[in-house]
Amino acid sequence: MTDVVSAASPRRGTRPAPHAAAEQSAPAPSSVDERITAALLDAARPLPIQELRSRCRVRNATLYQRLAALTSAGQVLRTPDGYRLVGRD
Repeated sequence: MTDVVSAASPRRGTRPAPHAAAEQSAPAPSSVDERITAALLDAARPLPIQELRSRCRVRNATLYQRLAALTSAGQVLRTPDGYRLVGRD
């Protein structure tokens, strides 16, 4: 006779700890945000959107979305010449 294990039976050690669930729900840093920040840090001047897109290698829609979020968060400033990090002149 063979033993049958039910797929519905819980196994020990398969459930995440309660604190792990909280850690998993926290948003991970966006690599696009990191690329934008790095490109702006490396630039000696504000970067126009076309140059920023080329440096970050990201779609226009994604770049505009992330720039809007970074601008709203007060991390990036939009100037007539392009985008720059807040606190960098």
